Amino acid sequence: MTKIGQVTTTPTLVKITPNSGSIAGSILSVYGAGFGKLSTGVSLFYGAEDLCDKVEIHHFGHFYCHTKAKEFATGAKIQLRVGSTKYDCHSSATPEECAYKQEKASSPDITKASISGTVMTVEGTGFPDAATYLAYVTYKGVTQEGVIAAGPPNSASFNFAVGIPLSEAALAPELKFLSKLSAADITAHKSAYGFKS
Repeated sequence: MTKIGQVTTTPTLVKITPNSGSIAGSILSVYGAGFGKLSTGVSLFYGAEDLCDKVEIHHFGHFYCHTKAKEFATGAKIQLRVGSTKYDCHSSATPEECAYKQEKASSPDITKASISGTVMTVEGTGFPDAATYLAYVTYKGVTQEGVIAAGPPNSASFNFAVGIPLSEAALAPELKFLSKLSAADITAHKSAYGFKS
């Protein structure tokens, strides 16, 4: 039970979307009740392990879970934690709505990165479809949105309009893919990555 204002409520998990993600880390939208921006200790647990590396409470009953970059054991039960107590999926939800599994196939591999002028092109395998995902690259602390091109080979291009940051030492770019959700979800995700909406 948690107290929000003058109301005492029992937190509950209702839905996780998407229901699968990469072992390299993913962003999940978690829906439920009984938690909000003033709640503490909000997270998702996968068995005995905290699934979230970072939690951002969007509004009452909705938060984003940035999953840890690690491989979790399969078949564990998902629970919502609020404070120090864990809560199961709501009884009216289907098992699929509160399920989560990791997919190695959804972990893209970078095989090559090249720079031409202000454009960085990253090639690799396992890139998602441009129709359903956005691509972001972070290089020397600067993040840029890009365009995914159909393969093979898979590639994504990023135009750093003010120039690509210079580096004395060789640095690998960090590539992330974000599911194209509703406009509100995309705005919230961009905010989480430091983009201005």
